[in-house]
Amino acid sequence: MSDTQTTERVDARSILLAAASRSPEIPEQADAYGWLVGSWELEVRTYWATDVAAKGLTAEAHFGWALEGRAIQDVWIMPRVEDRAAGLDKKFNMYGTTLRVWDPSIEAWQITWTNPAGDHHERQIGRRVGKDVVQIGTRPDGTTTRWMFTEITDDWHSIASLKARLTRPNSEFLVADDGKRIGGMAFAAATTDTKIVLLNQLYVRPDCQRQGIGQALLEEVEASFPEAQKLRLEVEEANAAAIAFYRSQGFLPAGKTADCGGSSGLPALILEKAIG
Repeated sequence: MSDTQTTERVDARSILLAAASRSPEIPEQADAYGWLVGSWELEVRTYWATDVAAKGLTAEAHFGWALEGRAIQDVWIMPRVEDRAAGLDKKFNMYGTTLRVWDPSIEAWQITWTNPAGDHHERQIGRRVGKDVVQIGTRPDGTTTRWMFTEITDDWHSIASLKARLTRPNSEFLVADDGKRIGGMAFAAATTDTKIVLLNQLYVRPDCQRQGIGQALLEEVEASFPEAQKLRLEVEEANAAAIAFYRSQGFLPAGKTADCGGSSGLPALILEKAIG
């Protein structure tokens, strides 16, 4: 027997840790976290049981299957990568990861959360409870923890809603990509008044922001409706970053709504821009 040393480097994170999908060992009805896979932009409204909506805190989270599909691993970052700087307040500093591993012996998920940036660590058990996902744990000092994912809906992001958008008359579904990955998307549709176009969605991946993608998508939306005179959108009042972006693109306040998107129950500002 001979030993051979190689200088080839293996990216363990992308090749050995990541997985393409859920393991067949996990029953579909027990998949409490697969819906989270992908990248998310977050508006932080409550943190450490405190209402922080007025602070305008933003964050990002990224989820993916791992360990041959038997686990979900994520990274939570607050402030977002592009906003991070030295001297952050530890109480509001998050750069942590969760590993949620399916445990068939208890038909639930073993969860380990660690945030070295904020000195915060937790162990919990997670499972579906009705329409919610509930995580329960006990800290070393005996304190019981209970975290929940509630009001989970796929009304805006499900495959069914995507198909509906792609086939909707008088609408445009735009994607920004470089041939390898998608960096952003936008969806807009004419209202019953064909002179008014409603911008329903405009998203840019966190790591692709501040590269002109959002502006390019907006310009393409405007060009797609040459007969329109007004572009309208709704944005949650706490989303300071989005409001600042739209204002920089010429949008002005035009009112408020108590139900952003028509089904969220969230208050929002209505912004409009003259086009055409």
